[in-house]
Amino acid sequence: MKLSLFLKNILNSFVFAFTMLTIIPLPGKKRIFSPQEISVSAVFFPLLGAFYGLTAIIGILFFNLFSISTRISAVFIMILFYGLNCFLHLDGLADVLDAFLPDKDKSSRLIIMKGSQIGSFALGGVILALLLKYVLLTELLYTGTVYYIFLVPVISRTAMAACAFLTVYPRLAGTGKHLIGNISLSTFLITVFFCLLICIIYTFFSGSNFWPLFAKISLISAGGAGCALFMAGWSSKKIGGATGDVLGAVNETTEIIGLFIALVLK
Repeated sequence: MKLSLFLKNILNSFVFAFTMLTIIPLPGKKRIFSPQEISVSAVFFPLLGAFYGLTAIIGILFFNLFSISTRISAVFIMILFYGLNCFLHLDGLADVLDAFLPDKDKSSRLIIMKGSQIGSFALGGVILALLLKYVLLTELLYTGTVYYIFLVPVISRTAMAACAFLTVYPRLAGTGKHLIGNISLSTFLITVFFCLLICIIYTFFSGSNFWPLFAKISLISAGGAGCALFMAGWSSKKIGGATGDVLGAVNETTEIIGLFIALVLK
């Protein structure tokens, strides 16, 4: 009886993570999840990153089959990534830029992050982020180092979990209340373990020399960890914690940093 309840809670945590990080509907999406199920959902973030990475790899293989140029392939990969989450993380980056960069107080920043308007900081930042990601993806596709395109989403989603683990939720209520600041140490360590396991398995089957490639992936992971630490500290200073928008910004910046490091180390 206890085992069946445990498995049910794990399944619910997976459903919450999947439906939060993608727009793909699953049975049980509209149910009310318990605080424990929400906090444990972080362990599935790396697996969701692998889902994004696998989608990208399938897309790349399809584009190569028809000899589609790397520039067009890069655009379609971005469409796949943003289409799977309906631009959720990019919207988080925009809200963070508009809220954190101007000289505002904490309450004003929280109001800005709740609003639907977009300011000059968000507009400029999002354009630059999209351009950077496009150029980096194009260069990686041109050099044929597609394994990084699989692994970077895994690391970026793990960085989201790290930021949620390191901070607290600054509002009295909200969608991130039971996740941000409520991830236990054991849950976080399992999340990191899943990220490491995915990286090891993919590296092993990539056909490349294991240790040199794994060393490069470790540097990308260090970049993701650094981004999570920086955003956690910056957000805590600006609004007294982190929100879902901050986690989205962590994902976007970690992907750009990860792709840049991958290109430098190719």
